[in-house]
Amino acid sequence: MTSSPGDKGGPPSKVGAGRFSLQQRLGAGIFAEVYRGVDHSTGEAVAIKLEDQRDGDLQLDFEAVILADLADPERRHGFAQCFYSGEEGMYNCLVMDLLGMSLEDHLTNCGGTFNATTSILIAEQGIHRLRYLHSKGYIHRDVKPENFVMGLGAKAHHLYLIDFGLSKRYFKDRHIPLKYNVGMVGTPRYASLNALRGTEQSRRDDLESVGYLIIRFCVGTVPWSGLGGTTQDEKYRKILNKKEACPLGDLCKGLPSAFPKYVRKTRSLGFEETPDYDFLLDMFADARSRHGPEQDHEFQWLVGVKLGQLDPMELPEDLEQPDEAAAVESSVSNPFFALAAWFTNSCSSTANRSTSEIAFAPSHRSSDTVHCGHAASDASQSDVDDAEPDERMHRPHLMQCN
Repeated sequence: MTSSPGDKGGPPSKVGAGRFSLQQRLGAGIFAEVYRGVDHSTGEAVAIKLEDQRDGDLQLDFEAVILADLADPERRHGFAQCFYSGEEGMYNCLVMDLLGMSLEDHLTNCGGTFNATTSILIAEQGIHRLRYLHSKGYIHRDVKPENFVMGLGAKAHHLYLIDFGLSKRYFKDRHIPLKYNVGMVGTPRYASLNALRGTEQSRRDDLESVGYLIIRFCVGTVPWSGLGGTTQDEKYRKILNKKEACPLGDLCKGLPSAFPKYVRKTRSLGFEETPDYDFLLDMFADARSRHGPEQDHEFQWLVGVKLGQLDPMELPEDLEQPDEAAAVESSVSNPFFALAAWFTNSCSSTANRSTSEIAFAPSHRSSDTVHCGHAASDASQSDVDDAEPDERMHRPHLMQCN
């Protein structure tokens, strides 16, 4: 999509029956372009995401469904508000909060590294965001700096998780089954070991990716960055081998002990195992008590910046995961179910097979990373060809999201 808004055959200049106008193109990814716009009903700035229906690999329908699910019964901190979703000519459109810079942009502006205190804050909020996403039955599958952006104004210290084009429902009545040779989905630099092996992803993979994210933030680069290959699968194999061979103690030298401990813990999780989010958060709470920061807004790029009144962060909440809810419901009718669920989780923890045991499958991911910023980085290619028949739901068009 290269035309200007309003050009014949190009993107529309207005969407939502004229309520929203496109003003300035902010960026683009593989799947969509994003524009800064204005909501004429309020005068507020918004982000407008457009997807050409003629391009294939359409994602906005599914993203709109996820945003609606995340806002039910109420929208939580760290997720954009959807104002409108529908069709405009040959384009699907999604109108949402206009957000700030991505962590990748902030990293560049900070000289390529963050201090440990900033990375601890990112880890805490990142785990909270994934915990809530997982509680709704979804996994993200593309955790990377471009998919975390900061808020604006009173929410300048709020970390937002964005871009759900590669997300997948992992739990609907029951957990998805463990599969092998499904192809790598996501960004190789931050992908989990099991994802690189071609194993079906689950909650553990999202969480493991956070570990590689914060390590890279502190050290500037990771040993597997820049590895190439004659094919994608060869490249992914090299990255996997390097990740497996690199001692975490060496990789995290000089960093708080929570960093390598976190990666080891997430790597040890079973496929269906419910992560102990509180335990993971406690690791960074302990690191924070030792190294700082004292305040939730002490990000490196906000130090010395005159901030107005900030919206407080939501207090941590014990969110019930879908498998926990299902276990409680089933145990009421069948007292042996709890024992069976425990046995399943115990067995699934042995499912982390070595590289030599798992053949590589063709990947569904094109390259490393493409960033388009402002809640708009549709960087990855979807693997809809291996989706379950009922996995991707379709919303009614002209949906008012607010």
